[in-house]
Amino acid sequence: MLAPHSHWRLAILGSVLLALGGLIAPGYARVAVPYYQFTAQLIASSQGWYVDRVQIVDSVPGHPRTLQLVGRVYDPTLHRHGFATVTGVIQIAAVLQGPLVFIGVVLLLPAGSWREWRRRLLLGLPVLLLLDALTTVLSLLHAFAEANAIYMGEATPTTPWEIWTRVLESGGRIALAGLGGLATVGLARIRDTSRIK
Repeated sequence: MLAPHSHWRLAILGSVLLALGGLIAPGYARVAVPYYQFTAQLIASSQGWYVDRVQIVDSVPGHPRTLQLVGRVYDPTLHRHGFATVTGVIQIAAVLQGPLVFIGVVLLLPAGSWREWRRRLLLGLPVLLLLDALTTVLSLLHAFAEANAIYMGEATPTTPWEIWTRVLESGGRIALAGLGGLATVGLARIRDTSRIK
């Protein structure tokens, strides 16, 4: 149980993290672009799609910066001759929402020992990469699934990718990141208490 003054401290630290998020989002996205490219290519290749590039597009007046994934959806009957260029777009601010919540949960919840902190960091990196793939990369690729469904003749293509993107945009990105952070903290604590016994 947290002491009453700890709640204020957590609220203040959380607010600072969110405020800093707006400043560091472009830098985070730039660092993560190679990971997004690699992960998107892995997922896309299993669907018969090809990713040409992932890039950050600077904002024009009145519009925020975006992360774009550009690629092609292939016509399987034409033996991989591309038929459509597709662009998936997500705002840079949305890219950082999940990681900020995840990092906030992992770092702001109290730990019982330094060993637990180390475990959180070791467990946190793969969980963060998985969360980024499930949120940012799949959001970028949903345009590919939609184009593929249209090509296959569906008049109103509501694919599982589209449903997942809607869930993410309706607060699922933050909820998933929070649950990932809590799972990381819980796993680190379980390992720590198992060594004590």
